[in-house]
Amino acid sequence: MPQTLFEKFIEFAEKKGLSEKLYIVGGAVRDMYMQNELKDIDIAVIGNALELARVFASEAEASYVLLDEDFAVARIVKDSQIIDLANMRCGTLDIDLLERDLTINAMALPLRYASVQDLKQIVDPLNGLSDIENRVVRMVADENFLKDPLRLLRVYRFAATLNYSIENRTREAVASFAEMITSVPGERVAEELRQILRTGESGKIFSLMLEDGLFQKIFKKGDPERILSLYCKIENILNSANDMLPEDFVKNYPVIICLKLSTLFESEKSLLDFLSAMRISRRESELTKKYFCDRNAVANLYNLKALPDNSEAVSLLMKFKHDIYPLSILAIALDSKITDYCKSLISFYENEFKSRESLLPLINGSDIKKEFNLNASPMFKKILEAVEKEVLEGRITTKEQALSIALKEINQI
Repeated sequence: MPQTLFEKFIEFAEKKGLSEKLYIVGGAVRDMYMQNELKDIDIAVIGNALELARVFASEAEASYVLLDEDFAVARIVKDSQIIDLANMRCGTLDIDLLERDLTINAMALPLRYASVQDLKQIVDPLNGLSDIENRVVRMVADENFLKDPLRLLRVYRFAATLNYSIENRTREAVASFAEMITSVPGERVAEELRQILRTGESGKIFSLMLEDGLFQKIFKKGDPERILSLYCKIENILNSANDMLPEDFVKNYPVIICLKLSTLFESEKSLLDFLSAMRISRRESELTKKYFCDRNAVANLYNLKALPDNSEAVSLLMKFKHDIYPLSILAIALDSKITDYCKSLISFYENEFKSRESLLPLINGSDIKKEFNLNASPMFKKILEAVEKEVLEGRITTKEQALSIALKEINQI
């Protein structure tokens, strides 16, 4: 098995005689202790972190990215593996750890012990290991929130992703500084929110944020208690609907995040303002807007008393396809009496619609030109759409039948 980027860095540091001046810090130490997979690895450097990063990136044939010249922070990237190097704050390990956000992130391991993962050598001045054992999120110091107000939100992110409780004094400090979250660039806030949204207990975390005054600083408009009521219904359905939803949807975190996010707003304008302020990607924005604007689509179909396999239902599935899953979840959250109808609609989509869809296209524009001696024109689109509808409604299955439908359409034009 080829060496990982981190293994190469350990070997590089040993050859350069630098192991005594390098420490793994932050979340990587926590993950080592918890025996989690190591992802992003932070290295604190006594010396010149930027120069060290440049030299190693060159030797490892990796990319060098300058993150912050003033604070001497650089990133090395190769094959989706990431190592961040930074100068040790004030040149000492004790001060470096005391300036971090949470006790579970304020630990260090000398690099020379990393290859054997000798966890007895972890430097833990703030009892972060004890907080891991007790499953508690605890701040290092309330003044550290002033240095980077994003840390206010990180308290809840770690509570969500680790399923930890939050120490009371930490919640009190967040409440005192909650207004400061509005000074943080939107894209940084958005990334922390994504981490919360993808967990299965995010409703509880948002409720804590509401109690502590942070939720309403981020989601500024609307009735937060009513919003969170719908949000928690959505999450409960997602957590218990394995018999209704395919596994590939339940694990499609980008879609799940957009679905959940769409419920946190009461007007399209407040949603659009949020998406702009947070600099949400175009793909995420489009999905979130779709789920917000079309949240009543399935209920409207139900109110027409349309059977899950009739023409109106097929038209809806043609429009939304796999988005029928999130729209069905929204429909159930808004009105539980629609549950059985949504299950039938999803069953029809899975067992009939997709099978019919696999037959497409029975014919294309070239077939129309050849069969009817016509030049390409905008009417071809209407013809092909008519054929598609007939296929998806289960009326035709062969090319000959499709050409017959095409002929009818041509005669009507």
